[in-house]
This record gives sequence, structure tokens and C-alpha cells, in this order.
Amino acid sequence: MKFVGMTLIMILLAMCMPVLAADAPLTVTVAPERVWIVEGDGFRKVNFDFLVANSSAMPMEIVELKLMVRGQRGDFELGRELNRQGMIPSISSLITTEIPAGKTVQLLNPFSEFPGSVDLGVLEYTLVFEIKVAEGAPEPAPMEVKVQVRLQEFKPRTRLSLPLKGKVYIIDGHDLMAHHRRIDMTHPLIVGLGMKYNISRFGMDFVVVDGAGSHFKGDGKKVDDYYVFGRPVLAPATGVIADCIDGRPDNRIGEFNMDYDALMRTKDLRLFGGNFVVLDHGDGEFTFFAHLRNGSQKAKTGDRVAAGQEIGRVGNSGDSFWPHLHFQVMSSASFDCELFPAVFSRYTLFRGKRSFKVKDGMPDTGDLIQQR
Repeated sequence: MKFVGMTLIMILLAMCMPVLAADAPLTVTVAPERVWIVEGDGFRKVNFDFLVANSSAMPMEIVELKLMVRGQRGDFELGRELNRQGMIPSISSLITTEIPAGKTVQLLNPFSEFPGSVDLGVLEYTLVFEIKVAEGAPEPAPMEVKVQVRLQEFKPRTRLSLPLKGKVYIIDGHDLMAHHRRIDMTHPLIVGLGMKYNISRFGMDFVVVDGAGSHFKGDGKKVDDYYVFGRPVLAPATGVIADCIDGRPDNRIGEFNMDYDALMRTKDLRLFGGNFVVLDHGDGEFTFFAHLRNGSQKAKTGDRVAAGQEIGRVGNSGDSFWPHLHFQVMSSASFDCELFPAVFSRYTLFRGKRSFKVKDGMPDTGDLIQQR
């Protein structure tokens, strides 16, 4: 079924213009080039990072990051800034502020959430850098790089239902602090694997929790202690199984069996998923289900499955520390590809004893939800 409701917005990188000569040693780009935001529960989110390349022989440091939000007509809407003021300077929240000579550094975009009332027409970023010189040496003027991001409308195609029955909790989604969001594309492991994209940028981990919010009983030392372990995983929409693997062992709690040697040798990114299924829904949209229970899959590659059909059970295989279902929407059956936000239809969002019916929405970290 096709999704015709809620509007998403696609951010295209329109300009990356350094306020320097054309051969300037410092360049800033946005990763990925296509970035998506969604109308949320009173807010809007963006999910992209900056890649800062220093081709000079001198180390540099970012000392200021400013954002000016302009509406569709160019009116000033909102401003935000990180700098070195204060006893605990806000610029330090970037974690990494130094850009070594000859290196590329990834900076997480800290301005990732906006009030829903803001007209996100154009995002204008200014990054200010200082060249680090020897003590006593004259200090050159700071460098500025401006990045302008224009917005464009996008509509997802596939209407999705939640992949688990009953109340489910997103223990880790894709907000700024989520581990899915924080893959460093300049890390030696990622570079060694040849990855071009953050392969979990819009990923989310589903678990089941009790009334106190715990996702396991007792001391949580056995996979059976986890409420979600063994739960049926359901196809969120009609599709064809484009790829799947079964037969990999489930990890014991505290024993991590991910074979990183094999991963680096084969560069097969599917190893992260353990036992997994990829569903092709057509129109260039695929869903991915990872860490399934060994021996639980109900279909094979090429089989057509209906919406709501069981395709496996939640396990603890692959790159998994405790039982959960990793879910994401991809633009290709290949794992090194751009991801799409997952927009689910007709679910209930719970806030304590209150509940809210959602027609179409993109849940994130901390949300307790149930399919209607």
C-alpha cells in the first residue's frame, strides 16, 4: 500500500562555499548529501553531519558554529550558536574540535531538532576555525566556511506497520545521542571496510518492557530473561525477500561472538546483522530486520510475503549485546546505501497513562508504541 499522508522533507546540499580563495586548505561538506527531516510530535528533526577536510600542513580547531534558519521567503526564523564562552564552553559539546593537518574529521551536527512552528526554508551554517600555531608565533586571522542547505519536499512510498505485536519500546533510535546516529565515517574500521554511508543512520532497536520500564527480568544474564526474545517478527508491508541469512548462533549475554576478523577479510557488512532478512517492497524501498533468532526464519530469498506475515523471531545474533530487533528502511538491498526514515501508520503512542492515536509518524528513542 502507498503512503499518502504525512510529509517528509528532503534537505539537499545546495552550496558549500568557503570564505577563502578557491584553493583554500579547508573544506566542509555535508554527509550524507541527501538528508531527511520529518514533521514530528511538535518538532522537526534533521540527521546529518559535517565532514571537515584539512589539506594544509597546520592543525586547525573549530571555535564557533552558527546556524541561521530562514523561512521560505527568506525571513529570519531562528538562530543557534556554539562558541568558546562559559566555564564549560558549548563548543566542547562537539566532542571533536581539532582537525589535524592533512586529515578529515567528522563533526556531528548539534542542531538536530527544531520547534514545529519554525519555517525551515534555508539552513545557513557558519563554521569558524583557528589555525593552531606554536606558542609565541603570530596568530593568523580565523577562517570562516559557510554552508547553505536548502529544503525540498519528499514523500515516502510504502505504508508500514510495526514489525512486532503488542506494546514495543524503542530503546535506541536515531536521535542525536543514539548509537545508530554516531557512526564516524572517518574511523579506521569504517574506512577499512570501504563504507560510503552510515548504514544505520535511521535505525531503531525494538524491545519489550514491563511496567517499570525494564526490558528484562531478574538479573538479565540469560537471553530468556529478555521479554522480546523469541517474539515473532512480522513483515511491515507486502514484499519479496531480497536477501536473508539464518543459522548463525545467538550470543550469550556478556559473550560477544561477532567475527571482526571475518568482517575485515570479507568486507561483508551483512555480518553485522547476524541472522537477518531484507524485504523488497518495490519503488526502491527495502526493510531490514537484524539479530534474528537462530533457526527461526519462515521464508527464503525470493519468497513473497504478505503484510503481517511472520518472517522470523527476535534473537541475539551478530553485532548484538542483548536481545532486540534492529529495524531500518533502506534504499537498496545492499547494506552500504542511504537509509530512509521509517514512517509507520496507525499506531498508538503511550505517555504514562495517556495515549495518542497517530495516523502516520516516525517514532524515535524512548517511544512506547503499539500497532492499532
